[in-house]
Amino acid sequence: MSPPSAASTFPSPRSLGIESLSALLLSGCGVVIACTEVRPPSPLAAPAQVSVAENRADAGSLSQPTPDEVGDAGVGPAEAADTGTGAAATVPDEGIPTRLSETGLFEADMQTLAAGVRPYQPRFSLWSDGADKRRWVFLPEGAQIDTSSMDYWSYPEGTRLYKEFSVNGVRVETRLLQRRANGVWWMMSYQWRDDQSDADAVPNGVINASGTQHDIPSREDCNTCHLRMPDKALGFSAIQLAQEVEPEDPTAWSLARLQAEGKLTQAPPEIQLFPENQLAREVLGYLHANCGHCHQPRSDVSSRVSMSLWLRTDALGSVEETPTYLSAVGQRVNLSLFGPQGEVPLLIAPGSPEGSALFVRASSRGEAYSMPPLSSKQADPVITEFMRQWIESLAEPPADEGSEDDGADNAGTGGSDDDGSDDDGSDDDGFDDDGSDDDG
Repeated sequence: MSPPSAASTFPSPRSLGIESLSALLLSGCGVVIACTEVRPPSPLAAPAQVSVAENRADAGSLSQPTPDEVGDAGVGPAEAADTGTGAAATVPDEGIPTRLSETGLFEADMQTLAAGVRPYQPRFSLWSDGADKRRWVFLPEGAQIDTSSMDYWSYPEGTRLYKEFSVNGVRVETRLLQRRANGVWWMMSYQWRDDQSDADAVPNGVINASGTQHDIPSREDCNTCHLRMPDKALGFSAIQLAQEVEPEDPTAWSLARLQAEGKLTQAPPEIQLFPENQLAREVLGYLHANCGHCHQPRSDVSSRVSMSLWLRTDALGSVEETPTYLSAVGQRVNLSLFGPQGEVPLLIAPGSPEGSALFVRASSRGEAYSMPPLSSKQADPVITEFMRQWIESLAEPPADEGSEDDGADNAGTGGSDDDGSDDDGSDDDGFDDDGSDDDG
């Protein structure tokens, strides 16, 4: 597929050979689902299962949570974490199921959805090198999602989210994220057997799973993304479920259907994502889904990184009022350690993709500065071209914008997000200097 030129009219999804642009930006309920190990004795810690992070060239740059941080973050007590050595860890209550057939996703045929499990499709997608995905959620009967914070939902005990990855039509992996009592989350990845009869838990991750280029993430890989959200689900949210057109499947969840069926404690506002600017919508949506769970005010990253890529339901009136625009466009960054050939001066340099640190990182793989450092071995070619066009379209910002947002403190983040993040200018580079997993 030939990418559209910057000078051309923005292409329709059909001109790109797809039914919708969302089909290209392949979706996920989150970047990766964490993998917590089960009690011994167990075959799960087999030598063939190697931590994905240990096999990455940039693994040493990843900042992983400590066991205490895992406990504090609500995934479970500190003793529920493992250290990536392959030793099984203690988990609260009974052990996590070791087979997917025991998790309540399918009936015995491993094809038919179990009662109460319903599909959903995030509006913006996790990029996973072209893998096909399906997603489902189980919401307990009579329970509601706490939507008092519309941008940070809190899910009822018993919620289960599943995400299936297929390569060339063959199921490779299914991930489970389940909310237990007292804010504890169970997280596990399951690798499908060759005969597709079941899938087995693989808490240490698998490189090139089932003879494909798809990597199943280790627990360490997974926690870097999910632990940075107040409640650990990523893609089942107001903005992600605010579909332009209701799903054809009458059982599939959307924001409107959740509200109509009484599943939300508070009604959502009308959510319109830049209907007159499809290019900006797809770029900002991609950054929201692939980067925003780390680059958002309630993440620990916000204390070090003055950039927010998490869209807010109350800041969608225009592109210019979004946290992404305010905290990144025209804001300075120091990439002397990790940038290509030295410093790239701005997070987003209007009119200059190659002068924009965000573009350089998002469009590269295998470099110390590449983002995200997990879940992908190749940059999304479609969104890379769209991002290039969008940055080029910012060549002539409003006249008063440069003087207002040119400060070294990246003040756009603190002023627009009302997030309490660190805006004292102590680390105004827009990225974590240790190369850690800011983007998920």
